[in-house]
Amino acid sequence: MPMTRIHIIAETESTNDDALKMARHGAEHGAAVLAFSQFHGRGRLGKTWYSPAGAGLYGSIVLRPRLDRTLYPRLTLLAGVAVALALEERTGLAPRLKWPNDLYLNDRKCGGILTEAVLTGTGDYVVVGIGINLVQFSAPPPEEIRGKVGTLWRSNAPEQRPEFLFAAIHKQLLRLVREYETRGFARIIALWRSRDGFCGRRLAWAAPNSAKITGTSHGIDEEGDLLLVDEKHRTHKINCGDVQPAAI
Repeated sequence: MPMTRIHIIAETESTNDDALKMARHGAEHGAAVLAFSQFHGRGRLGKTWYSPAGAGLYGSIVLRPRLDRTLYPRLTLLAGVAVALALEERTGLAPRLKWPNDLYLNDRKCGGILTEAVLTGTGDYVVVGIGINLVQFSAPPPEEIRGKVGTLWRSNAPEQRPEFLFAAIHKQLLRLVREYETRGFARIIALWRSRDGFCGRRLAWAAPNSAKITGTSHGIDEEGDLLLVDEKHRTHKINCGDVQPAAI
């Protein structure tokens, strides 16, 4: 994939904000931005993504998929598969996926995906933001994530520069979007399931209406929704809200 399609900058407020602006001004499918640090990196559900210089990969990609807009939520799962495949091929590591948007390595969260769709009368588009902790932070991270986050490597891995990893992710993402457009979602679902790091484990779901349910993950269904079975053997089909590993 030509590197000219990826705009590389030293620092920014948020690569997702940058990519959304690019899309508003007509950026094509596949246009992307990569930054070496973010001042206000954003995560899902209004969370902040800690983005210090020299420690991570922070990038966003504009998509204009030839899909019905009702199918856009699945792009988060698709992006997770793309990131996992790229990391497997480039690094030999085997990150696991947690529904809907997190990457884990050695039971620690090392990456996340933020998908934002914009639906307009003149053309829809989606921005996929990707944050990956590559190496240990040089300074202690914020208290709320201290002791919870992981990294791909303990120390610097110069052969795995962020721009090369991001280019590999970019290529995989566009390839999988093409597959989704032409062949459907079945193989992508299978790829996601084979990398599910939490099937069979206890998870806690916090719904948007403040309901909280703890149960055992039964993986994802054909629509990409999470199936959580509670203590009364009731199956909950989850397509929104926050899901985290449950305390034992």
